[in-house]
Amino acid sequence: MQAAVVGLGSIGELHARILIDLGYKVQIVTSRKDAGSLENLVEIFESLDETGSKESKKLDIKALDYIVIANETSRHRHTLEKLAELGFKGKVLVEKPLYTSATAESQASSSPYPFTVFVGYNLRYHPVIERFKEEDKRDEDRIISAHCYVGQNLNTWRKGRPIQDCYSVSKAMGGGVLRDLSHELDLALYLFGQAQKIKALGGRFAELTKDSDDVFALLLKTENCPIVSMQMNYIDHIAQRTITVNREKSTYILNVKEGIFNKNGAIEKFDVAREDTYRKMHQDILAKGEKAATLQDGLTVMQMISDAEKNSES
Repeated sequence: MQAAVVGLGSIGELHARILIDLGYKVQIVTSRKDAGSLENLVEIFESLDETGSKESKKLDIKALDYIVIANETSRHRHTLEKLAELGFKGKVLVEKPLYTSATAESQASSSPYPFTVFVGYNLRYHPVIERFKEEDKRDEDRIISAHCYVGQNLNTWRKGRPIQDCYSVSKAMGGGVLRDLSHELDLALYLFGQAQKIKALGGRFAELTKDSDDVFALLLKTENCPIVSMQMNYIDHIAQRTITVNREKSTYILNVKEGIFNKNGAIEKFDVAREDTYRKMHQDILAKGEKAATLQDGLTVMQMISDAEKNSES
């Protein structure tokens, strides 16, 4: 079994380590000259289609079963198009968000790529979210409202690396809270159904970024919930990620950051390592991909981001 990871930042390295643990021979496509802590565990190639490894070999795209795209968001589309051009036919996981902006593909009924594309919304596999989905199947009363909150100060995101060197601070590179924290948009889609209306306010209010948005608040009407409120920000000095769901007969507090599931005061605690949800996501995709975010899900999230940005400007 062979896999490739395109991009070797911290998330690319995490994907590579998990795939190695799952028994895959892993190749890395990166402009870096070494694999850091992955040295001797992987092969390095400078690009998808040029000879550039230490042994002057060319990456054999058609021999690969699985490719993870974990380079800059602004390069995701080009990488997917390149894989199509090179004749790849396997499965692809694209780190979230799918693209930097929505396109006409959002309205397409079929994939523009000759391979299966999934998007890396790994929080679908968080045990707190999985528990809520289990309860939701049993609950017969209606969901009345939901509130999603996520915030973490950008200075604490990538320790040891100045934030001005990170793509998050640049809108052109795919940064900003709507894109960086788009897990919340995917979870709203996954838990409450398609958004039917979107209202939003947001923008750059602090001095943390170059030009990307640092706070956004959204109000959604979805298929299965009449009111979903949401705030996401780069400001919070106490990292938080919670979803509160009010049904007719029960209230849930899903504390994703702390791994706490609370139904009407009855609490369950889960120990969740960072790599756990990623591993479960890879295992699902490599099997049937029944729970994973699809290409269309990723495009829908991009359309939600576009609608929120337009709405906040009006």
